[in-house]
Amino acid sequence: MSAFCILHVEDDPDDARIVSLGLERAVPGCFIQRLTNGQQAIRYLAGDGEYAARARYPFPDLVLLDLRMPLPSGFELLGWMGARGLLQRLLVVVLTGSPLPPDFNRAGELGLRYYFVKTPLCEEAIEFIAKVASHSQLPPPNMPGPDGKSQSQRSFMR
Repeated sequence: MSAFCILHVEDDPDDARIVSLGLERAVPGCFIQRLTNGQQAIRYLAGDGEYAARARYPFPDLVLLDLRMPLPSGFELLGWMGARGLLQRLLVVVLTGSPLPPDFNRAGELGLRYYFVKTPLCEEAIEFIAKVASHSQLPPPNMPGPDGKSQSQRSFMR
């Protein structure tokens, strides 16, 4: 069985280091491929150029994505993935510094099901990914419920 593969798209090196350390502890043996912008992620997911070598660059089991990044933004990357049906067959998790309802809602409109706001150690997102990697039951989406707000957003907005 191959290692659980996480494609981590994050432009901030400090955030990437914190998340990588957390993931390495929570998901031992996982393969983490870090990219710094949306264009690299598009090339990776499409298997374009050097990323065609899937033995070296395996198709991810999970994409961990920041929204505020260059070339294109995380929102544009979500749109690209949605247009190709990738959001239906690939687990995509946003980990962003933005707690803003318009960002949360826009991500949901693009088809995202899991949205986490960065904390100093990103514990909630890392714990979620560890559960997914261990093949335990996938937690329910934390995107908007009937009232238009997720449980985590309802807690945040109090």
